[in-house]
Amino acid sequence: RRGLVAVLSNACPGGDTWIDEYLCLNATVTPNARKVRYGFQLTEPSSRVSWSVNTRANNVRHVSLSHNFTLVASVTIEETPSGSSPLLTATLADANFNHTMGLSYTADKKWGTWLKGKKTTQSGRWEPKKGYQVALMLQGKKASVYIDGTFLRQEEVPLTGEAPLELVRFCFGACGEDAGQKTKVTVKNVFLYNRPLNYTEINALKDKAHTLNGPGGALAGWAALEGAAAREHAAVVGLTSAGSGLLPLLLLLLGLWGFAAA
Repeated sequence: RRGLVAVLSNACPGGDTWIDEYLCLNATVTPNARKVRYGFQLTEPSSRVSWSVNTRANNVRHVSLSHNFTLVASVTIEETPSGSSPLLTATLADANFNHTMGLSYTADKKWGTWLKGKKTTQSGRWEPKKGYQVALMLQGKKASVYIDGTFLRQEEVPLTGEAPLELVRFCFGACGEDAGQKTKVTVKNVFLYNRPLNYTEINALKDKAHTLNGPGGALAGWAALEGAAAREHAAVVGLTSAGSGLLPLLLLLLGLWGFAAA
């Protein structure tokens, strides 16, 4: 079905695993990351959350992302870095290429992006201890980055064909060539959709992003929002905030709804 396919929120048994609420795509967390409500705080050099999707287990691909997806997460930068620090990195790979894109934050409190190997400092500014919603979207060959619903940058990536990507890996914190850098950010409520979100949905999520840490009252407010993505996202977060006991039932109902609507 099309829509929400994976959720990282409050499910964590301890150790180095952040459990996907859909029970398919668990993320790996470095041991020096600290568990907080609805997510993790990355506090040490090389702290990171690594999330590989489009991977195979027992020769079965549980989630198959094509050239269309959206990743949404709530992040807080806890302190100002001494230089440019990585926040979110995405690696896309097919049979012909390997491409990395991402989002960073700088010592002068500006956002930075890199797409197609080009690093660019953006005009928007960030504040320590303030929560932000970040969104990374791929629509066909166009990769886009949003902060709190505001468009930052778009570039075309050299994808070929229509087959699902062989590898999609998301990483929060110090990843790849940035491994070893000290970063101090908090990552919560990560949602993965297997389609692009439209402008209305991005802004609907943005309008509620900073109330998601409350004690479950967000669900009623979300019910009036337009867009299936916003409703799914809000429902999952509302039940996660209230307690994870009802979450598997909600996910089952959402899956049945998507099957019936197909």
